[in-house]
Amino acid sequence: MTKPDDPVMIIVRGDAIALGSVQAPCALQRHRVVVLWRQASGLALAVEGVGAVFIAAVRPDGSVQF
Repeated sequence: MTKPDDPVMIIVRGDAIALGSVQAPCALQRHRVVVLWRQASGLALAVEGVGAVFIAAVRPDGSVQF
């Protein structure tokens, strides 16, 4: 279980490298991982499946830009 002062890793990428980068820290206890990327339901499911949080990044006008 994570605590507020545990390390946080934020990944801004939406491909297999992002998913691979998520898996190792999530396997360790006391690490929190967040993936920030445009809406990608398949990636979101995979990321959440290994214990990370997926946040869809959308601009206030509804567009996505990276």
